[in-house]
Amino acid sequence: MLGRWERVACLTLCAVGCPALSNCQGSAGAAPPSTTQEGGTGGATSDANTLSDAGAPTDAGPSSDDAGPSTDDVRPDTGSAPDAGAMIDARPDAITADTGGGGNQTGPILYPTDLTHSPITPSVAVVLRNIAATVPARNTHNFLKAGDPIMGDALGSPTQVIQGDFFGCVESPAPIKDLAGYASLQATVDHFHQGSVVGRTPFARVSQCTRENLTSWDLLAEKLLPPEIADTNPSLAFVMFGSVDIGNGGTFTPSPQVDWVKFRDYGQAMLDIEDTLMGAGVIPVLFSMPPRLSNGAPVVQVSTFVALTRAIAQGRQTPFIDFNLPMQKLTDKGLETDGLHITQYEAGGTARNCVFSEEGLKHGYNLMNLLGLQALERVKKIVADGAISLEASAPGLAGQGTPDAPFEVPALPFSDLRDLAKASSRALESYTGCGSAKESGGEYVYRWNAVAATRVRAVVIDRKGSPVAAHIYHLAGAPTATSCVASQSTGPSSGGLSAGTLTPGAHYFVVDSTAIPAARVAEYMLVVSACDPADSTCN
Repeated sequence: MLGRWERVACLTLCAVGCPALSNCQGSAGAAPPSTTQEGGTGGATSDANTLSDAGAPTDAGPSSDDAGPSTDDVRPDTGSAPDAGAMIDARPDAITADTGGGGNQTGPILYPTDLTHSPITPSVAVVLRNIAATVPARNTHNFLKAGDPIMGDALGSPTQVIQGDFFGCVESPAPIKDLAGYASLQATVDHFHQGSVVGRTPFARVSQCTRENLTSWDLLAEKLLPPEIADTNPSLAFVMFGSVDIGNGGTFTPSPQVDWVKFRDYGQAMLDIEDTLMGAGVIPVLFSMPPRLSNGAPVVQVSTFVALTRAIAQGRQTPFIDFNLPMQKLTDKGLETDGLHITQYEAGGTARNCVFSEEGLKHGYNLMNLLGLQALERVKKIVADGAISLEASAPGLAGQGTPDAPFEVPALPFSDLRDLAKASSRALESYTGCGSAKESGGEYVYRWNAVAATRVRAVVIDRKGSPVAAHIYHLAGAPTATSCVASQSTGPSSGGLSAGTLTPGAHYFVVDSTAIPAARVAEYMLVVSACDPADSTCN
């Protein structure tokens, strides 16, 4: 095997606590650090259902049952690739007409769950240009990479990028690189090749924000992002976490208690990363995590991680790449036998991860590199080339979020990011069907119409440092206090989860809280999804 994977095998065995390999070194002579957070773990393991290196979750979780979301609503893109024989269509998805919301749209556009690239409409393009304008000195030829070992490993390979890194092959000659039917992307490669990061192009930069076993909260706790921004002076940043984060709590077995900690820690950290980049004048480009396998079976929490990532990018109206979506079509979901790392295309004993032929795009890294170059091209067109937009319009969220005009959930999974401090409705203060709790703050009301009995889970997560705890209430049939049938709080002792089997008909999910202090922000992330059939805890 290649040196990269010899090192990966060693590091993976170290991660699961193999005593004989506790001091193993990678091919570059460096072993990964142990990553922890409040007694939990950020470490990833190989294909194991119980993570032997993982500590207990940071808090006790909810008392009610939970469920993983279904992937049934994840559909492949429908267009044809430039090279007609290619198996994966990873072209930017075009939306040319308003498909929802109409004149009653409120807030940002929705990011459809059946598209790989989120739309860049005129309103989204304005957001991107506004971010860039906050620090005009940013180099439009430079970008930053931050993520877990799929992105790279600055400790294992500190002096140069390798083929098994994101973009590690982009500047390689043929036959290592062959854009095939995507040859037009060479203009984008040439544009960013003009960048300079400490004497190297951004493609060749070994990012200090990419490390084996790195989690989203490790990136923040170790303060890795500010110096990398200073060194690279980027106009945009690729961010992908989740494959390691999802091991938080020490198990992949569905559990309301442990899953709540996974979702909370990941969502809060990713939102902080997003806002740190935006505040620095850097456009975040969020990759969702790819699939994850445990003992050969899909890890059911993945879809919620994907939906949380979408909620953040959608809420800020920055680019989102659903990497999980096309990976689902690949053999073994594009994963190596450890269920964590993504596959490489090899020919003649050499990795060729920038070959975008039909055969090449059957492998995880080739697909990821293609999607990354497409995202670079899309952002470049807006920020550097002056395009007004790339898509004419996109669906909006219909409704006003009130009992009389609830937000209309178009389909599951559904993601949202919103500030409770801006809620105009205070019609619901008590939820007598669910107890005596009093909610004197404003609320947002969402309606979803079930056409058949469906097991559904709703997850609400507060932004870290929120002055109030957002609560999720499920109201069946009508948005009234007496219709409440289930509710949980987002406190660590009970978790922001509401799960159950919904009968056909109208169902309302209400996000509410106590009174919010003046001039404070009380943002939350909401995910409503169908439960994974393999998750027996969703009831």
